[in-house]
Amino acid sequence: MLTSEAARPNEKLRWLLTPLGLPKRSQLQSNHRNSHRPADAARYKALPSDWKIKAHYYFYGWAVTKEILQKYLSSINKAHFSYEDDIGIASSVIFYMQQDIGFHHINYVAGKVDDKAAVNYRVEQTEEGPMLSLISIGCTQSKRLFWRRPTPKQLERLVEIFGEEPRWFEDFYAKEEFDHELMH
Repeated sequence: MLTSEAARPNEKLRWLLTPLGLPKRSQLQSNHRNSHRPADAARYKALPSDWKIKAHYYFYGWAVTKEILQKYLSSINKAHFSYEDDIGIASSVIFYMQQDIGFHHINYVAGKVDDKAAVNYRVEQTEEGPMLSLISIGCTQSKRLFWRRPTPKQLERLVEIFGEEPRWFEDFYAKEEFDHELMH
């Protein structure tokens, strides 16, 4: 029979367990192939100072156009596929990037237009107004989305593909309209 002393988990390991003695959810997820210890994760640029009080979340990534996405598909000899729309192209790009890089948290999202993107001719006119198409690798919606990051080597490959460093973009939609299903 176990005494109460023997039944207690090792104090050094106690932080890994919930009050019921089960592994914490974060510990269960830490074995995922894309999860890295903070020391192994890529460092992101600082968020805008007012990010917490804004009515929108922020995405970390790149403003893209159909031409930028097509260029990547051409570079991996996949441009021969015909795509009906931007979503089809983006889905294919994300699929091939995930295979190429080994980082599986790449998303296609909409961002608010900012001066830098406007200068680079990346603004799209939609029924909802001008917006940016973004390839995102991070988001401020939750700690989980914020801290799941590529390794520095994976980020370096993404920078090579897009030809520029990623940066923070404000979500086109307000926080209450955030679609969790888009962020896999």
